[in-house]
Amino acid sequence: MMGSKLKAFTLFELVLGMLLATIVIGMAYYASSIFMRLYQGYSKTNQVQAELVLFKKVMAKDVERAAALDLSADELLLKDPKGELLLSYEIGKDWVLRKALSADTFKLKELRVQGSFEGQVQESGLTDLLVFSFSHAGEPALFQVKKHYSAVDLFQLNR
Repeated sequence: MMGSKLKAFTLFELVLGMLLATIVIGMAYYASSIFMRLYQGYSKTNQVQAELVLFKKVMAKDVERAAALDLSADELLLKDPKGELLLSYEIGKDWVLRKALSADTFKLKELRVQGSFEGQVQESGLTDLLVFSFSHAGEPALFQVKKHYSAVDLFQLNR
């Protein structure tokens, strides 16, 4: 048994194996970092989209509940049938602040709000159509909110 040889790896084979393992681990790390950056970008885009959808939903619900919409240069007042304030929206260049029991802020870049009543664009006063134009994902975007007034509603508001 003295002359028998042990089966083992040489030093060169061990170094080569470690080098290949290092290359594979490096590629896996690089690929995972790429996927992590893609996920973070997707998550940020998804969060902005969710905030926009929430703003549209809340605005539509508030407009439906209100008896009257009164638009001024930087504020939208939503009133009940007696003319008392239900809630208001303060409008900035890059945000909208909803003032109710609690305050909510919605971020909309380069925001412009235009109101009209019976097809006539107006700077302030009673409004039946709101057009929100803003920048979303670097592209211009807009959405509209329509308030339907009945003749009875309009007579009551004029009193």
